[in-house]
Amino acid sequence: MPWCAGRRRACAGPRPRAGWRSPGPSSTGCGGCRRGPCALAAAGRTKAAARDRRRRAMVAEPKRMARRRPAAALALAALLAVGEAAGVEGRLEWAQRVTLGFAVGGVVERVAVRAGDRVRAGALLARLDTRPFDARVRELAARAEALVPELEEARRERDRTEALYERAVIAEHERQLAHIAYARA
Repeated sequence: MPWCAGRRRACAGPRPRAGWRSPGPSSTGCGGCRRGPCALAAAGRTKAAARDRRRRAMVAEPKRMARRRPAAALALAALLAVGEAAGVEGRLEWAQRVTLGFAVGGVVERVAVRAGDRVRAGALLARLDTRPFDARVRELAARAEALVPELEEARRERDRTEALYERAVIAEHERQLAHIAYARA
């Protein structure tokens, strides 16, 4: 049986094309088919129309809640309005959506929460694989250790140059060059 977009229920009218929007309920029917059970229901001449009026009255309260919980209100309204239908078309939306990011890029090793879990501020949500970072730290530590002898050599050369300058054996320029070499090391 075709689907009536205006009344959101099955009816005898033609099924609209994809992307077509119904003008909504009207006095001659649902706005989509304008004939069949929807037209009779709109005129209030069937038992189904009376049942629909009662259901609409019951849906009024959930519609007030719809501003706060659109997904729950949509599901409740669809069940009340459709009743016997085999399936419900709809779209669920997040109540609140937050974009997460890490300070550095990497591969996610473990996700600590599941969809729907409540979390507190500062709680662990996901852990990155630290192996690439650990390797880089070890590499930099090795380079720093390799530079220690150069620093010691530059310090000894600076001290020797300072002693020679005090005895007036070398010029001021050579003393400054030794200080610059130590600062670079």
